[in-house]
Amino acid sequence: MFHEILIQTYIWIGFFVLIVLLVIKWQANKKTPEDSSVSPPEKVNTIPSQADKAELAVDAALRGLQENRYFVFRDLIIPSSSKKVELTQIDHVLVCRLGIFCIETKSNHGYIYGFTQRQDWKQYLGYNAKPYTFHSPYRQNKHHVSSLELLLVDNLKAPIHSYLAFPNAKKVVINGRIEDMSPEGVVSKINKHMNSIYEPADIERIAKILAHAGTFREQLRNKHVDDVKAFIDAKVAETLKLS
Repeated sequence: MFHEILIQTYIWIGFFVLIVLLVIKWQANKKTPEDSSVSPPEKVNTIPSQADKAELAVDAALRGLQENRYFVFRDLIIPSSSKKVELTQIDHVLVCRLGIFCIETKSNHGYIYGFTQRQDWKQYLGYNAKPYTFHSPYRQNKHHVSSLELLLVDNLKAPIHSYLAFPNAKKVVINGRIEDMSPEGVVSKINKHMNSIYEPADIERIAKILAHAGTFREQLRNKHVDDVKAFIDAKVAETLKLS
């Protein structure tokens, strides 16, 4: 009887040891996250472009304004005042008691030369460097202002102010005069406005209109790009036809 109990005890011990060994082997064969055949998600490239960096610099400067109550809108897409393009994109719109300010930001480096009445401006990366031609941001922002005026027509108490910003430029010369078009320079010009134009209720109402327009930005972005591309393609085709 004693021998039978001893044999059964050994059998149970052996069975228990076998279970333990199987569990250890199973754990050893499990793949760690590093060994997994499923690749980890790729990191999204969040490095901002030169244009984004320039706009962010302006954005940061605008948020340091001396005003107690103001709204800053970035990257607005609104209906265009031009019949040639259906939509237009605006870098920054500032709304405060001093007025409404429409700001076009360019990421161009080097030395910028332009005239408000000319269609093309020049960029020099160095004093002896070959110039690069780009479309007048003054004219571009003039179109932005007219589009804003069309959107806000019933709420305007004064003309919308147009400003240009070149955060990366070493020097900007407009109409033969050196202009401070750094983000800080733009804010300094805004702070020089002394007269109160809009009441708090006016500011709130205009801000709500622009905020509502901003909710459609992502839906309209590709359409805006397509419209502008179609307009440029048409101009190129027209030029080639005349040549």
